[in-house]
Order: sequence, then structure tokens, then C-alpha cells
Amino acid sequence: MCTGRTWFTVAPTIRHELTGTKPALVSGKDIFPHIAGSYGDATNHNLEFGGPGLASVPMNDRRTVATQAAEVSADFATFAADDARREFLDAHTDRPYTPADADPDADYADVRRIDLSALVPHVARPGAVSRNAVPVTEVERRAVDQCFLGSCANGQLEDLRIAADTVRGRTVAPGVRMLVTPTSQAVYRDALKLGYVEAGPRGLPARRRAAGRRAAGRRDPGRRQRVKRPSQRRARGRVSGGLLTVLRPGRDGVHSSR
Repeated sequence: MCTGRTWFTVAPTIRHELTGTKPALVSGKDIFPHIAGSYGDATNHNLEFGGPGLASVPMNDRRTVATQAAEVSADFATFAADDARREFLDAHTDRPYTPADADPDADYADVRRIDLSALVPHVARPGAVSRNAVPVTEVERRAVDQCFLGSCANGQLEDLRIAADTVRGRTVAPGVRMLVTPTSQAVYRDALKLGYVEAGPRGLPARRRAAGRRAAGRRDPGRRQRVKRPSQRRARGRVSGGLLTVLRPGRDGVHSSR
């Protein structure tokens, strides 16, 4: 830390060869739970993602997958430097960079082939993420008391767009709260401009991961509740304890208040 340099052991790498095309209703928060549920922990390993299917995974979903890698105890998560990444970097920086692609003869601890076109939305059940995620069709229907959208895993602009499109023209069920914490102030401002949320009577400083987890933990004391949230962790009986946006869907979009 003092010198500005550090070192890491060179851990073995697990390659995820992505094929097919990601369905429109499948996101990074479905890709990663599928991997975690199917393969379990990757302790002291690096996760690498590539293959022809990667082209259908946008940058926001790649960030979500990379963020979630820590939940299976992986050291790093890397993605091949394809056209999508190059376009993103060209739009955000003018500094030169050198892609760190894998060697053609790279040796992998395991190679996993993931057919993206076969994936469906997933749910991670309460408790650990590893070996605990299933397709949403395998989870019994049940009422919820609170829905939370946010954290560094799912508070990006595209996540807010999906949420706004989902609730537009609908109303939140009586007795249910829908909470959102944008990933950053920039995301919150962009969401305002695009009409995904509307500013309430009081300003809302968007926070990152910690605030998202505290916001998700705001429940009525003394009452057992079911909370649906896309955050990284879902400890049974506890949703860590901020500032948040309460979404009130209306005909023309989603209205927010603190």
C-alpha cells in the first residue's frame, strides 16, 4: 500500500465459453446465479469469460457478473477484449490501453460451456449464493413485502430502465414497498433525464453498495417479512441496515420520494 504496488499469487483460471445469444429477459444477474448454482464455489481461482456468445452480453451485465464473482470466492473475473469493450473504452477514455487476451495455448483448471440461449431468469434463494440458485420457474409463488433494486450489482441505468418498463402502467400491490438505490449520482441524474424516475420533494443523494444494503434492511421491526432484492448477498433473516428512492409507479413512469 505504501509503495503503490502489491502482488498476487497466480491462481488457476476457469474458462467460461459462452455460446448462443442471451435472451432479452435474461441479464447478468441470471447468468451468474446459473453459474454459481451449477458449479458452486471457485475459491482461489480466476474466472474468465469469452466465446462467441459474449457479444450478446452488454457491458452493464458484464459488470454485474464481475461484481458477483466474489460471492463464489473467486480472485478475479475477466472478459475477452471484444468489440463491445473496445467501443465502451473508446467512448470513455482517450488513454491508450493494451488488451490482455488469453494465450491461444492457455492452460485452464476447467472449461465450462454455457449456452446463453438456453438460460432463463434465475433466483438465488435465502442464504448462500453458491449451489443455491435455481430457475425462477422452480420457485413456488409467494407474496412479498418489499422489492429492492440497487447495490453495485443491479443499480445501473439499464436496471432502472427495465424496472421502469416493467412497472409502467401498473401499480405496486397494497402493503408492498418498492425501493431503488441507483449505483451513483450520475446514474440517478441520467435516470431523471430519461424519465425512469421523477424527483420527489426532497433531494436524494444516491449511494453505492453500503447505502444500498442499508436501504434494503429497512423493515418494520417485529414483523417477519419477505424481501425480493438483487443484491449480492442474502443472509437468511437479515438484510443489512441510508438513503433510498421509493418508486411509486404511475401511468407516465415511476415517481420517487425519499
